[in-house]
Amino acid sequence: MGDETTQDLSKMIPTYRVIGILVWALVAGCGVIALYSLQAQSGSRFFAVLGVALAVAGAAAITGALVGFVFGIPRALQATDGGAAAATKNESAGTSANKEKNREQSYRANTSLEQISDWLTKILVGVGLTQLTQLPGALESYSSHIGTAFSGVPGASIFIGAASLYFVVCGFLASYLWTRLVLGKEFSRADVVTREELEQARESNSLALTLAARQLEKGAQAPTEDDLTRAIAEADDLYRAHIYERAKTVRSEGHDKKDAALVERTIPIFRALIKRSPEAFHQNYGQLGLALLDKAPPDLEGCEVNLTRAIALRGEPWEIYGFGGYELVRARCRMQKAATAPDGERQIDPALRDAILSDLRVAAKWPFQRLEPETKEQIAHWVKAHHLLDQVDPEMKLQILHLQKTTHSKS
Repeated sequence: MGDETTQDLSKMIPTYRVIGILVWALVAGCGVIALYSLQAQSGSRFFAVLGVALAVAGAAAITGALVGFVFGIPRALQATDGGAAAATKNESAGTSANKEKNREQSYRANTSLEQISDWLTKILVGVGLTQLTQLPGALESYSSHIGTAFSGVPGASIFIGAASLYFVVCGFLASYLWTRLVLGKEFSRADVVTREELEQARESNSLALTLAARQLEKGAQAPTEDDLTRAIAEADDLYRAHIYERAKTVRSEGHDKKDAALVERTIPIFRALIKRSPEAFHQNYGQLGLALLDKAPPDLEGCEVNLTRAIALRGEPWEIYGFGGYELVRARCRMQKAATAPDGERQIDPALRDAILSDLRVAAKWPFQRLEPETKEQIAHWVKAHHLLDQVDPEMKLQILHLQKTTHSKS
């Protein structure tokens, strides 16, 4: 590694030395301008002449540098038609080495700037050749026009013409050499880094999808949670969104089939997504809360915490932001907490009771008859057990009374 660095420096030093000489030539030209401006008769006149001369020199240097940049833009290596045909022929031979090489060549740098440079170069050369005979007259007219700002200074027109040519040439050479010798190497390094980053991103996305699929497949050996979290964190946003949708589908299937083991396999996925973007997506917290409620045994504390976090990230009121089901599920979770607490059915904590009623008022916005039978029975049983029928939403009260009447008639 050290030998390669030394070799690169030894190759770069002559390049920078030539460019450095041209830069010093520009500085020396500015010094000559300062000496020429000393011919002005007064101090204020000196600064006026010096300012105009430096402005003309700077404009000439920038013009030359721009032309040098256009002429010196490095051209990326592109496959010719013959090369493409050869590559196709080699690939048809079936060797793995050639296939791998062709895959590597599928990435190419954007050459729009090179094409523009090529067009401008041809235009400039063509126009320059056709107008070459008029160049002396144009330079003389330009020098005479600018020389009016140097009235009283001997040889102003000749000096302006010579200085303009000098700075144009120096600016052109310095810019051309830097673009041709330095910028080309930087473009090559950038292309290599880009290819490496693309390959690394592809591998990271593939690994995240593979580990997530193993995690969600019932009966398969699940990866460690650390490996899964790391892989999902390194994947692109599009792939993380795909993983989320797949985990959400599996959780829903497990809920419908009352398969707690299948639901539980989605929990590490949602936790990994939350670790990657803890403040971005309330859906991750919501799905984790649902999964924790459906696992066996249910994690009621974790369910409530994650649903509360999801509601906080979602925003209030839910009619604007959607996802009003969070409150309904949190009410179910809190009911189960009250039922599993000592003497929970007979002596509920007032704060917990008020929190459940608050969630039920939000849940009442949803059509009660469209809820799952188990959920309706749970709500009706809890409201009746705590004698809170008059404190729920009127529509929900009617539905609960209808449900109780139907239940009694069946019994």
